[in-house]
Amino acid sequence: MTFAVDLLGGIKADQPYVRGTVGLRDIYQQYHEQVQFLSIYIREAHPKDGWWFGGGIMGKMLKLGIPKTATDINDPKTIEERRSVAGQCEESLQYGILTYVDEMD
Repeated sequence: MTFAVDLLGGIKADQPYVRGTVGLRDIYQQYHEQVQFLSIYIREAHPKDGWWFGGGIMGKMLKLGIPKTATDINDPKTIEERRSVAGQCEESLQYGILTYVDEMD
């Protein structure tokens, strides 16, 4: 069995950075019958208590067509917090792809 793994560190998994590239949602739609997809939530890419974009970024992201996700999340300190944030991310992105959570180490 073949796996395509998306190492989800934030919302970037579905967003093209360069014109002409495709996002994860497009790849999933095309290949989900041939490939099993899963996401692994490693850590918060831009936590509020770390390298944060700032509160005003949500409006700009929505204008670009990026799915609404929380941008004011602190870096999880426990596995329970990490699971909660990963669940919020999975729910917001609505890929239909299973999300697994990396350990805290």
